[in-house]
Amino acid sequence: MNKMRGTVEHLHMARAAGLPMEPLRSVAVRPGVGLAGDRYARGIGHFSSDRRVSRDITLVAQEAIDELRREFGIALEPGETRRNVTTSGIDLNQLVGRRFFIGDVLCAGTRLCNPCQYVADLLAKPLVRPMVGRGGLRADLLTEGEIHVGDSINTAATAELVIGTTNPGKAHQVELALKGLDVNVRRLSEVMPVIPMVEERSADPRQNAREKARVYSAYANRPVLAIDFALYLERVADELQPGAMVRRILGYDLKLDDDHLIRYYSALIARYGGRLKGRWHAAFALAVGASVTETDVIVTRTFVADASPHRNPGYPLASLQLTDGLVYVSELGHDEMAYPEVAPPLRRFIAAALSTR
Repeated sequence: MNKMRGTVEHLHMARAAGLPMEPLRSVAVRPGVGLAGDRYARGIGHFSSDRRVSRDITLVAQEAIDELRREFGIALEPGETRRNVTTSGIDLNQLVGRRFFIGDVLCAGTRLCNPCQYVADLLAKPLVRPMVGRGGLRADLLTEGEIHVGDSINTAATAELVIGTTNPGKAHQVELALKGLDVNVRRLSEVMPVIPMVEERSADPRQNAREKARVYSAYANRPVLAIDFALYLERVADELQPGAMVRRILGYDLKLDDDHLIRYYSALIARYGGRLKGRWHAAFALAVGASVTETDVIVTRTFVADASPHRNPGYPLASLQLTDGLVYVSELGHDEMAYPEVAPPLRRFIAAALSTR
């Protein structure tokens, strides 16, 4: 991808919903929080309860503001757009899925910031239709720091990532989670003619993921993301907990195939009434050279003894799990995330860890 450059022309925030935006010369920012003191950082913005979109930081182009005045006769001051950063010289619509630096702060564009009736009503100006395609950008903050008026905006270099698993089901889930991000994702089989065996012997899934990432990265000589899961079932006796040994029942060396695994866990769940709450501990480790960074995500699911006839290769226990909508995980479409809760934190983790200018 071509490098793109721009400049921060204005900074604004509001301290509460509906208040006018106040101009800033600089502001501290934090991932998952936003601008220090802003209404969304404080959880009191007009749309704070809606978690479906990123609210870390919003940007709008000065060129779009100028077009509104020129084409529609609508005059807006930069702060009236209700966006935090007004830019110049860069096409914000092209930053969806791309990582970029504002000064030294790394961000990732998540989606366009479409115009809404709330802002139009607040300003008593007919903005909705004229601002379609000009509403700006929503972005996640990936690192903390300070943003200043006059900071340069530069896109990050496209990164390469190898998914460190021989399980095609897991690899596809990672591909779905990272889809659209400016990272070239490849599988082990694409970069290594012979894949070394890495045993998962630890009771700690982070340790297993760390070891796989380290070994595969050394062989592939590329950044490698490795994955490991541990499962904990409520009310099940400690000695029967799967933990990180989901396929090695009770520590046996022999890994069970998918059908045997489904039968074993179906019987186990039946012993506890046929329905159990379970907690997946998904651990991710990224090896870049000699450096290994880690993160993890907790996902809760309902497990049932009555297995679905649908099988999900690589995810056999998907036949025993229900989504929040009471649909078997194995019956989700091929291009749906089995664990959608994993996608946003995994995207942020990868986008931040592979940050290069």
